Amino acid sequence: MNNVAEDLQPVEDPSRAIVGAGRPPVMAPGHTFSTVTDQISSIVLTRKTPMWWYIGFGISFMLAGLLLVSLTYLVFKGIGIWGNNIPVGWAFDITNFVWWIGIGHAGTLISAILLLLKQAWRTSINRFAEAMTLFAVASAGIFPLFHTGRPWLAYWLLPYPNTMNVWPQFRSPLVWDVFAVSTYATVSLLFWFVGLIPDLATLRDRSQSPAGRVIYGMLAMGWRGSAHHWHRYETAYLLLAGLATPLVVSVHTVVSFDFAVGIVTGGGTEFVRQVSRRLYGVEPGMVVGTLIGYESSRDDAGRPVVRRTISQIGKANEGGAKLENIQSQIGRPPILAAGNSGGDREMLEWAQSSSRGGLAVLVNHDDAEREFAYESEAATFKDDEPITAVAERRGWVLVSMRRDWETIFAASDGA
Repeated sequence: MNNVAEDLQPVEDPSRAIVGAGRPPVMAPGHTFSTVTDQISSIVLTRKTPMWWYIGFGISFMLAGLLLVSLTYLVFKGIGIWGNNIPVGWAFDITNFVWWIGIGHAGTLISAILLLLKQAWRTSINRFAEAMTLFAVASAGIFPLFHTGRPWLAYWLLPYPNTMNVWPQFRSPLVWDVFAVSTYATVSLLFWFVGLIPDLATLRDRSQSPAGRVIYGMLAMGWRGSAHHWHRYETAYLLLAGLATPLVVSVHTVVSFDFAVGIVTGGGTEFVRQVSRRLYGVEPGMVVGTLIGYESSRDDAGRPVVRRTISQIGKANEGGAKLENIQSQIGRPPILAAGNSGGDREMLEWAQSSSRGGLAVLVNHDDAEREFAYESEAATFKDDEPITAVAERRGWVLVSMRRDWETIFAASDGA
């Protein structure tokens, strides 16, 4: 114990202090504010870059190269490799986009809230958290950029001045992804950079390299450490933290209200629910169909059981009945609806008339060679006007199985 106590005493030369018999600590006892600054600045300005840093950089560089190869393959092959060419609600791109945005939000939220709550220990993690945010937002931005299929035309998503009066489609969620990511990235970058200004000035004053003094001097933006500068710095830093916190909460709240995909079918609800997750990636609770009745009773042990009956509840889920069942079972009208027969007319019209700007898509079965050509006329539902004529008259998106489908039925394993 006496030896340990002696080792912990302040020394005249802090660089030679060793606690116990281990390696020298990063910061030993006996330092002043000036020597603390010199010690930390030397890590950046004078200390030789260790070998493990080059190894880590090499591994990171190889992973970045793999990213470039993957993105190149994506551009040539198409975003179908992300899973967008199969009927799932959340393909690889949107799930990863939301995940990276969530990671970025965590970093900003940690740093900003701890600053607002005046937690002194925040300084031990704030730079790490803010840097994590910037890298996460950069990673998230890749997905809406390449989701366009033609990333070299992604600037079309911005409302830039032009002479042809061609503007982005503001009803598209892709456009709002661009606005959300750019706004969040700007606020996060400012929040990170403003916090660095005093430290950049410190490196400027202690740098022995002319290039270092110029670079750090430009980044420090004339910081002199005066009381006037500190007052403005703390005010700006606090305002950015106050802006970043509600921004994070609001953006992630919107993400929680993001699109949910369901199946609206004329068939029996219970039958489709058995296969919806495995075949279509849709949760059984998001299947709306013709309802079959149930009755409750008790088994021989007195436990409550539910048994299916052969009776149908209400009307078959076709035509106007689809609107009634969507409202009663899900409780929200669709923003995007896709149908393939006259029995979907009311649902498509309902989606198109949405106050939030809906989209109606009609799939026309017109390929007699690879499928069946029945021109979107359902045998179970008759309409006076062909649904394809309704689609053209109302401006729906009309998709042709013959013209737009490269593959209708995938080849079986034995083919």
